[in-house]
Amino acid sequence: MESDDRIRQLLVEIRDGQREQIEEYRRVANHALELQKTAVGRQESLGRLYKGALVVGAIMVVVIVIIIVYLLGILFQYT
Repeated sequence: MESDDRIRQLLVEIRDGQREQIEEYRRVANHALELQKTAVGRQESLGRLYKGALVVGAIMVVVIVIIIVYLLGILFQYT
């Protein structure tokens, strides 16, 4: 009789431990999903920033090339 109670108590403890593990797993999984969403948001914003910087850089290169061509044109007019 006493061994049945002990077995029952052990089974209850095992069940409770498994419930705690499941709850901890859910908590960690939810936290990981939140971190993943944050990371995706940051990647998207950095992607937009990169595209903007690329456009500005391309415009600057075009302007510099135009200035160089213009200055070379002036230089060849006087030679």
